[in-house]
Amino acid sequence: NKDKTREELIKQLEVLQKDYNSGKVLFEKEISGLKESLKIVARSEEKFRKAYMTSPDSININRLSDGMYVSINEGFSKITGYSEEDTIGKTSLEMNIWLSPDERSTLVNEIKAKGEVRNFESRFLAKNGTKIDGLIAASLIELDGVPHILSVIRDITAQKKAEEALIQERNLINAIMN
Repeated sequence: NKDKTREELIKQLEVLQKDYNSGKVLFEKEISGLKESLKIVARSEEKFRKAYMTSPDSININRLSDGMYVSINEGFSKITGYSEEDTIGKTSLEMNIWLSPDERSTLVNEIKAKGEVRNFESRFLAKNGTKIDGLIAASLIELDGVPHILSVIRDITAQKKAEEALIQERNLINAIMN
């Protein structure tokens, strides 16, 4: 009877050992898959960070509620003349960066309604007082549960000046022809 119990215990132990080994293999495969997923995410984040930092366009993240700057890229600094130290922790209205603060309200309302905005034209003031024409694409994002705006602003000042010059030239030609 003792031998039978011992044999049963050995068989149970063998079954448990097999279950443990197969579970261990599955666990290791899953850990390996998770590690690979983390590597992919890290590579994606690195690509985003490089694109964010090196873009010649102004890219910034502002808190939705008040426009406080959370992050800016080098393009923002080159276009506006404001450094990271000048900007982070301050609101766009505090900095008087919008030529028309009502346009910020319009942009925010559109983002709240649609979650994103594309081809929104606005004018800004650089640190030195120069007026900048900007073409904005913006999306609503959440950071730590707080709504923020991720904005990409292309400086279209030169394009606008060229368009104005073309219109003036056309008007001049029409006046001469008449």
